[in-house]
Amino acid sequence: MSIYLSFQELEQRLLKSWMQVVHERNTLVQKQDELNSLQNEEDLEDRCCAVMQEIKRYQNMKDSDKTESDFAREVDLDEEHKELLRKREMLLRIGEYINAM
Repeated sequence: MSIYLSFQELEQRLLKSWMQVVHERNTLVQKQDELNSLQNEEDLEDRCCAVMQEIKRYQNMKDSDKTESDFAREVDLDEEHKELLRKREMLLRIGEYINAM
């Protein structure tokens, strides 16, 4: 066996190394995507909890004590809560789809 590599052998080794690097990069990108998705889910969950706390505060008030702006805020919070739940469901479905691939 010669200590010198033929051009073809060198090319094969470099190609193999390149493919390993590409695979590692793809794995890291996938992990980063998973972490971003988890962070988005957590952010939505945090906001959802905050909205629910504020909704409960308004629900605990007597209607006679509420101002027009209180009623309007309660409606806005209810809509925001529904939107947050929709976004969370969408993220979960995307995650399931990606995991199934």
